[in-house]
Amino acid sequence: MSVEFINHTYNTDDDTPILKDDELLEISVVDRLQECAGQVCFTADSSSAGSAGLRMNIHTGTISIDPARSAINSRPIGDNGLISIQNPSTPEQIARQVGNGLLWKEPLSDLFGPGYGTDYGWRFQTFPPAHLAVGSVGQASADAASRTVVHLGQGAEMVGFNLTTGARLWRQAGGIDNACIPDQAITEDSALSTVRCRWSATSTVTLNRTKMTDILTAASVSLEGFDPRTGKTTWSVALSDPSGSSYESWASTIKVAGDQTLVVNSPKGQITVNPVTGQTAAAPTTLQVICTAQITTAIARADTEINGTIRNYYVTGDSMHTCTTAGRPIAPTTAWPSWAGAVVGHVHLIVTPAGLQGYRQ
Repeated sequence: MSVEFINHTYNTDDDTPILKDDELLEISVVDRLQECAGQVCFTADSSSAGSAGLRMNIHTGTISIDPARSAINSRPIGDNGLISIQNPSTPEQIARQVGNGLLWKEPLSDLFGPGYGTDYGWRFQTFPPAHLAVGSVGQASADAASRTVVHLGQGAEMVGFNLTTGARLWRQAGGIDNACIPDQAITEDSALSTVRCRWSATSTVTLNRTKMTDILTAASVSLEGFDPRTGKTTWSVALSDPSGSSYESWASTIKVAGDQTLVVNSPKGQITVNPVTGQTAAAPTTLQVICTAQITTAIARADTEINGTIRNYYVTGDSMHTCTTAGRPIAPTTAWPSWAGAVVGHVHLIVTPAGLQGYRQ
């Protein structure tokens, strides 16, 4: 493999301001990098500016706003224009944005039922050739002012709906959660998009809002494949007991090797899982997987001040690095998998622990 690092520092396009001139711009990436018309697209979220679709020219580093990917009071929740619209005066809605307009808009409660919301965990995936989308969200109940219990085993559910009309096709309750699979690895043509987790009825996540911690309790979980057209389970593999772990640390034990092989902890030890058939095998200790870690890194900085303020752009999200199945960082021995980052021309852009990097492979 030949790898060449390119274009680490970028300049901003100040002709297309995103905030007022006297404000600093802090952006966190809330969906993965994507190739679009020879540029890199991503949707960012700013506490003072709301959600915005951005484009970056990889040759000049110019970052500009993309009106076709921006909507007021919304955030992206999936590919192909799926967004959540949240206003203080109205219940949460799910919509599909196409260009500058909405193809359809539905109350989230019509799809999932009352009490559900994307604030309690969510994952939406689209299957454009079949005009399908699937999604899972959670349900919570407060047990004190600073603590919330998320009922994974009873509250989490999944629905399938028509991507063109928003009409619900099927609904399954009972601890179904597809947010457990590494988000970056799920693409439209990936078999990982039809894999989910199923929690036992007693499984909960206890959140402490003050200490910003969460603990899985009375939990047991299995990995399973499903048919997005019907929601029917196609295979199932038991995973090791996650009780006592945080949801994030437990989810980090589900790793991806190459483009589609899953590596998980089972009661029999670490195994690989074929996402199409559910076939398992002992995981080789030499297997290279992709590990993630949350970072905040600057990807652009203005060369000049604007009315006394320097604009700073930041990426806050999951960085990627190659590691062993035990999680030990190693130098890459094979090319990055196709799902990692975005490929534009001959350049592969990846958010790494060192920042946003480009590779020629």
